[in-house]
Amino acid sequence: MIFDVRSYIPATLHMTAFNNVEDIITYSDEPTISLDYEEHEFHSLIQRNWKENIIPTFILSSATLPQQDEIIETLQDFRSRFNNAEIISITSHDCKKTIPLINTKGYIEMPHFIFKDYNDIRACAAHCERNKTLLRYIDLGEATRFIKLVNEQFSYAITSERYKISMNFSKLEDVNMNSIKMYYITLLGTLQPEYWTEIQKALIADRKLLYSSNIHIATSDAHTLTDGPTIFLANNVDLIAKFYIQSAKIPKIVISRIMKIIAHNNIINEKIAIIEKKIADKTANDIDSGNTRKLERESVDIKTLRQNLEKLEAYIESVELSPAYVPNTLEHLRRFIENPHNSRAYCSDISDDTIERIMLINDVEDMWKLLLMMGIGVFAEHKSIEYTEVMKYLAQEQKLYVIIASPDFIYGTNYQFCHAYISKDLATISQEKIIQAMGRVGRNKLQFDYSVRVRDDSLIQRLFTKENNKPEVVNMRRLFCS
Repeated sequence: MIFDVRSYIPATLHMTAFNNVEDIITYSDEPTISLDYEEHEFHSLIQRNWKENIIPTFILSSATLPQQDEIIETLQDFRSRFNNAEIISITSHDCKKTIPLINTKGYIEMPHFIFKDYNDIRACAAHCERNKTLLRYIDLGEATRFIKLVNEQFSYAITSERYKISMNFSKLEDVNMNSIKMYYITLLGTLQPEYWTEIQKALIADRKLLYSSNIHIATSDAHTLTDGPTIFLANNVDLIAKFYIQSAKIPKIVISRIMKIIAHNNIINEKIAIIEKKIADKTANDIDSGNTRKLERESVDIKTLRQNLEKLEAYIESVELSPAYVPNTLEHLRRFIENPHNSRAYCSDISDDTIERIMLINDVEDMWKLLLMMGIGVFAEHKSIEYTEVMKYLAQEQKLYVIIASPDFIYGTNYQFCHAYISKDLATISQEKIIQAMGRVGRNKLQFDYSVRVRDDSLIQRLFTKENNKPEVVNMRRLFCS
């Protein structure tokens, strides 16, 4: 049985009416949802579900679930309520891919660039050792460069022979992505502190710029978004959407023409909606009156209404945007790069039928319609359920070039992205939520290029720093307790 937080107790009562509690498993997916908020409408429901739970086999599944020593009170509470309760942790980390973190200047960011004080470096290494999910965001190339430089130029800074490369990679089969990254973390935390400034200076001197710019995703930087869709996470979704419409620099005459067509279609859509309601009302009246014969052969009134409907639909004008303003089409790429035919830039694939369907929706702002023509979908508080459903379909089928969404959109989303942007207005989100956001990237093929690009560098530093009193931990102790 699939249930939400509100229906858990009724679902439990239903299941236990037909099954022994020992034969039932509760699988709680993403139990940290809403726990990053100090107060949230879900909190009382979460606490009620925990208190009234009678199922002894309870699975908490999340990439950012607190570790056992962080939620001792919750585990003790569970043991006190269920005799002979066992607590089992299953952890894993995916290190088959490298997903570099790109800072605001366009460089790949790594722990050895971030921290100047070697005490902070050691703390970072210990934090990564404890949270191996972070290995995905250790760039393999930069890690290899660090290992090579330290072993070749600063071998005297390594505290023990057993930390040297020859002792860790004696056979070719020892060399893989996971072992290289783990050795990087080990080596990072086992150097002699007095040499750290010199080592870091040498690393920075040889640092390579990856992107001279990476924020203009509607124009000059679009070609850097390769292989698959991109997600742009922000609190102020409207602001980001407006910025990309403006940055596209679509000529005013083109926008004016499109907006006139949209306005014209909106008027037609309103008239169509009125007629459709009349047809529905008349049909409902016939059903209520039991007039089945009349239903079998449409009345003259309904036939007339349908004829009027067809006439109005014929007045709907098609609308399209020149490919030159649709990111990563061939025409668009020719404006910004020399060899567009050799590019792996990812482009949207939205059919004319889908665009026409969106154009026919009344309660959607014109801005969202224009963005859709550019291949950009927006997940926000829309009035239109139909628009949201179309966006979900396009996201699922990887038809969109970019999705702009709020951070709460990430939970329960299995859409596959190759790149992510984290807006500067998310600089205060919790460390666990940063990991959840970045976890949307890299679920595609191994050969693809991936990246997470932040608009505030402090986010990366926080990611690699142990945080005490995480809101998710504090709230789990408080709410998962009877």
